[in-house]
Amino acid sequence: GQIGKRGGPGPRGYVGPRGFDGPRGYRGPRGYMGPRGIQGIKGIKGVKGDDGKTGPTGKTGPVGMRGPQGPPGRRGREGGRGTEGPVGPNGAPGKPGKMGLMGPPGPPAGKGKTGARGPRGPRGPPGIDGVDGHRGPQGPRGKNGMDGDTGPRGYNGYRGDRGKSQCGLASTLGKRVCCGEVGGSAFRKVAWNTFMIDVDTSKCNFRGQPKYFTSIFGTSSHWSMWTQDDIVSKDPNRKTMDPRKFRVYLQASHHVHMSHVRSWKYSLRWCGVGDSAAPPLTKYAMCCGSQKKGFKRYHGPYMYMDVDMGGCGWPQEKKGQTRGHRGAPPEPPPTIFAELSDSTCRDKVFTSQTSRCAASVRGAQAIYSAANRKFRVYLRPLPGKQGLDIHRSHANHWRVNWCAFKRAHPTPKPGFPCNAPRLLAGATSSNTQRTVTNDGSICCGTTGDNWKDGGAGFLKQNVDMSQCGFKYPPTTILTGLRGKTHTARRAGGASSYTTTGNFNKIVVYAWTGAIGNFPPYKAHRDAWRVEWCAVGRK
Repeated sequence: GQIGKRGGPGPRGYVGPRGFDGPRGYRGPRGYMGPRGIQGIKGIKGVKGDDGKTGPTGKTGPVGMRGPQGPPGRRGREGGRGTEGPVGPNGAPGKPGKMGLMGPPGPPAGKGKTGARGPRGPRGPPGIDGVDGHRGPQGPRGKNGMDGDTGPRGYNGYRGDRGKSQCGLASTLGKRVCCGEVGGSAFRKVAWNTFMIDVDTSKCNFRGQPKYFTSIFGTSSHWSMWTQDDIVSKDPNRKTMDPRKFRVYLQASHHVHMSHVRSWKYSLRWCGVGDSAAPPLTKYAMCCGSQKKGFKRYHGPYMYMDVDMGGCGWPQEKKGQTRGHRGAPPEPPPTIFAELSDSTCRDKVFTSQTSRCAASVRGAQAIYSAANRKFRVYLRPLPGKQGLDIHRSHANHWRVNWCAFKRAHPTPKPGFPCNAPRLLAGATSSNTQRTVTNDGSICCGTTGDNWKDGGAGFLKQNVDMSQCGFKYPPTTILTGLRGKTHTARRAGGASSYTTTGNFNKIVVYAWTGAIGNFPPYKAHRDAWRVEWCAVGRK
């Protein structure tokens, strides 16, 4: 039949026996380290045990090999001298010695009797013409001769100057003044720190050997130059000056680019004094002064001074001014020349005391912030010289001496500003200079025949101005160096001077440190000259 329905589950059977252990599982990860336990108590040190007994002595080893010989000992004392031996045989004769120096000539021999005169010889050829003899003394003046015929009429001469009312500066010897300016676009770079400037002065109509003075105008860094007062010829081998032109080299202590010349608005201002074939077209008013107070410290070992020119009487510029005198375009600031002087340097520059000498400083010929009533100069030492100090400058009687030239307007009044310089005195850092005279005198000269060693890399030249006939110390003395190009263009310091006990005599020092070994005879060889113009009262 058919299979019936499946029955329900039976009761649970008994638990069977335990099976075998399975394989060991993988090791679990290392747990975290527990905290360090507390250090236990230090145990008590045990008692030292007894020393052991000394062991028996070992057997003596075999003798080693002999070592190398040591160094020789010191030399012993010298023994006594032995008895003298017998004399040996004579040696062979030596070579004859050199001839000795000739002795002085002996006394002249006695004069013998003159022999009988010989027969006359044949006539010789004509001799060579002798040189001209010395000119004899001038004979007495003869009687006046008869008047000659009237000669033809000569050419008309140059038109003479007008009366006293015509403006025009001139020195005591009739030398005329002429000024100009060379812009930065005419500067030519000839070395990493040097520019060359050729100056055309043909407009002045100078003749002979005029004297030129220069200064640098700008807004920055031209105080580092020291050769702008060295005047040389365009011909490097020429000892004399071409009256129509001259050359100046500007040497600095740092790298200068043409972009600096343009951005800092450099220009060379100059004035010349000399014989002129015709009066210059432009007439100049001249004003000079001297200031000893007002030195201020600038960045450590440097100084500066704001120089007051208010006593010159030139009008103060106004901001935004577009018109000048009688509606004309505004005039440029005056052409300014500044010099530094001292009274303690005297006869020699000592290496340890260069800070007392004005010749060891540069920057006085670099004019900043030029205006009608003031300007500024920054002063710094020449390369290798001592830093500057305000107290020492006062103790050494340093002064900034200056002259300014500005275009003069016609006036019937004699003296300043028409045909004589105005001299000022008494300026301090806070008050205006007073007028000493409106009828000053200009006296110029050239000195260069007595160069001497000045110490510390300087040559010195004594300048005698007695020819000027001043009754009082000059207000300002402008100085500069002239000479052959290859050496004079690298000298410095000649635009400063030291005064002496005689106000007609000064000492000018020229620094030759940038040239190298340069003894005084080389200055004579290269025709070095100190050119100067003094302004004072007679």
